[in-house]
Amino acid sequence: VYREGVTICGQKDIMLDDITRIEAPTLITWGADDQVLPVSHAHAAHRSLGGSVLHVLQECGHIPQIEQSGDFNQLACEFLAAINYD
Repeated sequence: VYREGVTICGQKDIMLDDITRIEAPTLITWGADDQVLPVSHAHAAHRSLGGSVLHVLQECGHIPQIEQSGDFNQLACEFLAAINYD
């Protein structure tokens, strides 16, 4: 990750070229206070991935599924319930 994601100018958006190949419905959850990967990465991924759903959890860091498990689980369940599997 460091070799590909960090330059002398700082951290760059990673995997944006690869993310466009995703064809499945995609939920992106991110902590607003993530100190590992800035929330700007979430917005860039959301712009690159048509049809994705983005939720930025406030007062949350790098691990939303643990730090705000209740909210995360609710978002995930609602997202999965809304998918048309036909």
